[in-house]
Amino acid sequence: MSSEIMIMTAQEVAELLRISRATVTRLAQRGELARIPVAGRLLFTRLEVTRFVSGQRQNGAPL
Repeated sequence: MSSEIMIMTAQEVAELLRISRATVTRLAQRGELARIPVAGRLLFTRLEVTRFVSGQRQNGAPL
């Protein structure tokens, strides 16, 4: 397994999860999806997106 960190934009996360970019932004603002603010942009690691999805599956909660 590679130790390389995959960084994703809000748009890439939205496409991966099949939700709107606005929903990704809202989840990040509420602290439900960990983000990395860089120069006014929201960026996400693939690991944190995977953790978010795993947490949703365990809780049975809708996005």
